[in-house]
Amino acid sequence: MAATAMSSASFYYNYDTTTSAGGGKATLSFSTSGSQMIVGDQGTASFTQGGGDLNLAAQHVTLDIGQNAGSHGAYYPVGGTLEDDLVVGDAGGGLFSNTGGTHTVNGNLVVGNQLTGVGIYTLGGTGNLALTTAGAQVILGNASGANGTFNFNTTSGDTGTVTFNSGTGQQIIVGENGSGTVNQGGGNLNLSGKSVSLTLGANANSSGVYNLNGGSLETQALNVGDAGFGQFNQSGGAAAVSGALTIGNQGTGIGQLNLSGGTTTVTGNLLVANDAGSEGVVSLNANGANTPNLTVEGNAVIGVSSYGSFDENAGSADIQGTMTFAVSSSGGGVAIEGGTLTVGNGGPNNALQINSNGTMKTKIPTASAPQSLWTAR
Repeated sequence: MAATAMSSASFYYNYDTTTSAGGGKATLSFSTSGSQMIVGDQGTASFTQGGGDLNLAAQHVTLDIGQNAGSHGAYYPVGGTLEDDLVVGDAGGGLFSNTGGTHTVNGNLVVGNQLTGVGIYTLGGTGNLALTTAGAQVILGNASGANGTFNFNTTSGDTGTVTFNSGTGQQIIVGENGSGTVNQGGGNLNLSGKSVSLTLGANANSSGVYNLNGGSLETQALNVGDAGFGQFNQSGGAAAVSGALTIGNQGTGIGQLNLSGGTTTVTGNLLVANDAGSEGVVSLNANGANTPNLTVEGNAVIGVSSYGSFDENAGSADIQGTMTFAVSSSGGGVAIEGGTLTVGNGGPNNALQINSNGTMKTKIPTASAPQSLWTAR
């Protein structure tokens, strides 16, 4: 079989449509190496896998879901195993919804590839995603105009898992040249243990957004707005960054860290507006009864080489090293309207430092308010 193209069709592989149950021992093989399996070539198609092992990688067959502009393709692994090299939303619309299968990607996983490509990868239920190649990348929104979304355990009771190879150079890029979004509602996405970096808004004119609503995220380094626009929104769960957290990195980078719940821990430094021309904002706000908790074990520099701001309206921020505003002539500002800012718990020589171009605004406590809304030790 040189290629499998499906247009306005549904294909069921080891799946009983009467009982909606997986199983069976059917096999699907390709006679020509380098073939493609296309779900949604020019029209609309779906492929449901209920069981069995579909090893496309061993046959050197790529899987393309939503290949051409105007097409729509969907793949539903509800059981069994799938090994492939995958593009979801190549130039058309693609959906890969894994609720019970074991999906192994040999190479990169691209969601939203070309200019008109819109891809969604949903991992939940008891599904598993494994990237086995050293240096593998998960790319959401590859080309300019492309849009890619990764949904991770967004439904109550989901226990989906993601694993990476133990090699180096692995990355999750949310918005390479296009737009990318990650929605996490639960589970543990542990990138630190496999040296996987996380970048939101990699290149100029790209856009990357991460919404952490529950579960835990662990990463060695988090770059929010590298050369594009990046936004990290946390309303619950726990985020742990073992290296540096950079908000607005390169000259065209714009970064936003919006915390409204959960806990955020940075073992390294917090760097806001890192390069000349970049922009960075850190905001702590209440979300109903939820308030954020930010801990930076290293130093926090607000306005490293360009203007950056730190705005706290609720919750707590504990900067255990030195907190510095306006290192560059562009300035940097802090506004404490609520919550608690603590600086210098990490040692006697740490301090709150505001340079000549920096500004600080605080809300004067009333008799019923805490004695201090921020402390410098």
